[in-house]
Amino acid sequence: MDLGDAFLGDARSGDVPTGENHADGLQDPVEMFDVDGDGYEETRTSYTDAGMTVSRDRDADGVIDTFTTVGRGGHYETWEIFRAADGTSRWEETSAGDVFE
Repeated sequence: MDLGDAFLGDARSGDVPTGENHADGLQDPVEMFDVDGDGYEETRTSYTDAGMTVSRDRDADGVIDTFTTVGRGGHYETWEIFRAADGTSRWEETSAGDVFE
């Protein structure tokens, strides 16, 4: 799963799924959650053929701060954005491994 999949999922097509269940029992590939109960849906899960991504906007500024990808085989990577005082930012991998080990 690449960074584009992690951030955009199916949004690139202009059709942003709502996370609703359908009559065929399938669920849309993107869901939003308010994990901390503050009324702001800061956590987004997206599903692709490659696996699942959970991304979170921890400071409610509208920009994803962390994301974790989990591949179908169980390999995961967690990334976090680090911002410098000069306004630049960079993504840094903070953990990785295999779920099934």
